[in-house]
Amino acid sequence: MVEACMDAYFNSGLDLSQFGGWSGILEKLQVPQLTHEEFLEECMKTGSYLTLYTYILQQLPACQSLNDELKVLSKLVNWTLAAKPGQDSESKLLLWWAKAMELCVRQVNFGAPHQYVIKALNTLAPTLNTMGEDKASAGLLGAIGLGRRSALSLRFRLVCRSFLSFILAQIPGNSFLRTQPHAPAAISKRHRAPLPNQPDVYPTPRALQALASLEALHNNKQYAGLRDSAYLASAFVSDPANSLKDATKLIALLANNLYPDKHYLAILRTELYK
Repeated sequence: MVEACMDAYFNSGLDLSQFGGWSGILEKLQVPQLTHEEFLEECMKTGSYLTLYTYILQQLPACQSLNDELKVLSKLVNWTLAAKPGQDSESKLLLWWAKAMELCVRQVNFGAPHQYVIKALNTLAPTLNTMGEDKASAGLLGAIGLGRRSALSLRFRLVCRSFLSFILAQIPGNSFLRTQPHAPAAISKRHRAPLPNQPDVYPTPRALQALASLEALHNNKQYAGLRDSAYLASAFVSDPANSLKDATKLIALLANNLYPDKHYLAILRTELYK
């Protein structure tokens, strides 16, 4: 019921200029304290992803330390691993991911060990990979190319491939985190080989494979209508001037280009004007 009301609220032609239209929702949603965890579990079961995002927005002001924020980041990652979105709810996950990337950057900016962020990104990656597949690759049938066709939309699969490629590009060597423009081991065509003075810092095979999978969409007839967005995403991933701190901007660009009809994503578009 709460989720349905939120969907209706964002489709009512309201003014989205103030916090993307979310201010009113934050004031009204109340999570029952006595059944707190049960409420969150029920939201996951029913695909009430906007409700869960509202819960995160309400919880963040109460965080008093980086460790508190890290727990919120872990919650967003774990929710993504457990989520079973359909085409009607898939775009709501972009809100989670943008907030997760914002929290990753805050961890970096305020001096938390980079390994915390690297762990979060590596935990998120396999699920993004699975969500971005055109056919399921798990199991015997998947191994021989006969996996079940994805129930998720083409545009969401493009988002997943783009986001996966970007985050893997920011952890070259699985031990180094790219947090500044032109940081070492960018995945651009000029920098795909190990650096002479830093032989352990280079794009990983997973990162190169993810980018190749994204670039393959350029000539995929199935994605012909999304070709411009695929080119935009691969150029963004390959630009050495981009680093982890640009992750939310990538999600905002994809939301703007691929989901202009989803008004609850208006909150992300502020990233495009920073």
